[in-house]
Amino acid sequence: MSNISYDWIVLGVAAILFAVLSFLKRKKNAGFTTRVLLATVFGIILGIAFKGHTDYVGAVGSIWSNAITALVVPLLLFSIISSITNLGESIRLKNIGAKTVSSCYLTPRRLRCLR
Repeated sequence: MSNISYDWIVLGVAAILFAVLSFLKRKKNAGFTTRVLLATVFGIILGIAFKGHTDYVGAVGSIWSNAITALVVPLLLFSIISSITNLGESIRLKNIGAKTVSSCYLTPRRLRCLR
């Protein structure tokens, strides 16, 4: 089979897996966390089974990861701002501020070490 045929097969299998996830949501009332973890497992299996033939499905994964990134960063920022505004004492604000800044500074460096 040609590479394009494999790409279409992968796209069809992915569509079936999306239908399974939709069925779990509508009929079985599966929670969001369950569906996300199951989708992750489906993606890993699909990637291993069809190495190199996941171009069409990879676009969906890129959109998903970019959307999650676009949602998490503002959510984190506003939760920090909200917690700061709810503090009453300035000493607690100083301690928490120092911990937050050091955590935001050190986390990327720790991740770089893991690469």
